[in-house]
Amino acid sequence: MAHEQLFDSKLNVVQTVRAFDRLSPSFRKRLEGLKALHTTANPIAREIRDNGDAAVLRRPITKSVHPVVTVHPVTKQKALFVNSSYTQRIMGWDDEESDAMLEFLYNHINRGHDFSCRVRYEPGTVVVWDQRVTQHSQTLDYPAGDRRHAFRLTALANVPIPSLVEEDDGECARDEARMMLNLC
Repeated sequence: MAHEQLFDSKLNVVQTVRAFDRLSPSFRKRLEGLKALHTTANPIAREIRDNGDAAVLRRPITKSVHPVVTVHPVTKQKALFVNSSYTQRIMGWDDEESDAMLEFLYNHINRGHDFSCRVRYEPGTVVVWDQRVTQHSQTLDYPAGDRRHAFRLTALANVPIPSLVEEDDGECARDEARMMLNLC
């Protein structure tokens, strides 16, 4: 994190494996197999709204469908894969159902103090996390108009892998990513 003056800036980090584990077994089971639409439309709109002509736009709007619960390709742990900035709706659900479920999950993730931490940046601070099972957000605790600059190194990412649905209807065996990881 680099800027001319350091303003006691902070970063919130949430571990989404622990967030998933904190849900009841029957609720976790209900989430498995669901898919959600993720889009960059809202973050891009906020950047333009907040910064006008000075907005930094690195990519066009993208849309992807990802599982609500993923499996880490190395640890095989299940994690929630929804984010209030990017997840727009649960596929196959009506808007009211989708909005209610996503709002619950966002609140669960954002309020889970036992699976989150806050990092205070000081000169020389380095923060490393696994983007596949971690969410991060900045605190808006620096003067308006100032920008924080982070240097992100991202390994070539895998496509999010859906978790095994406990009561499999044969769908798992047709999913190449699950078969490759022996999740079926």
